[in-house]
Amino acid sequence: MPTKVLDLYDKMEIEPNAATLSILFSASAQIRNDRAKTIGKRLLGKMINYDQKNIAVFNSAIHMLMRFLDVKGAEDVFDLIKEKDIYSYGAMIKGYNDNGKYEKALNLYENMNVKPDAIIYELIFNSCAQLSNNRAKIIEQLRYFPREFQ
Repeated sequence: MPTKVLDLYDKMEIEPNAATLSILFSASAQIRNDRAKTIGKRLLGKMINYDQKNIAVFNSAIHMLMRFLDVKGAEDVFDLIKEKDIYSYGAMIKGYNDNGKYEKALNLYENMNVKPDAIIYELIFNSCAQLSNNRAKIIEQLRYFPREFQ
């Protein structure tokens, strides 16, 4: 199915809107071959013109770039978002975990300016489990276990 999405995009004669961009980023992230990477990165240029209010497009781009193992590209897109939401942080933290950047995941969590949800906590617990160092153990025991779950 994702391949058919990209095939249809190739036949489009109009510029993709925000919803279409999100779908194309998702399809590219699922396929992850050279064609998908080329299309996905080309679409990033179109995304820059979109209003910040359509944050889902930016979050989809972050997810795609992390799947392409382009951590720096995902960080650049994340930095473009003026008002990050829980999904922006979730996409970054999951991407960091998927790319073995557990310290970066913890650093981002510590600097979040939105209230974490259960998914963020699960991602952070995974980061801590993978690190299994003193920092992770202390964070897991004292800091990342919210009072409402105790």
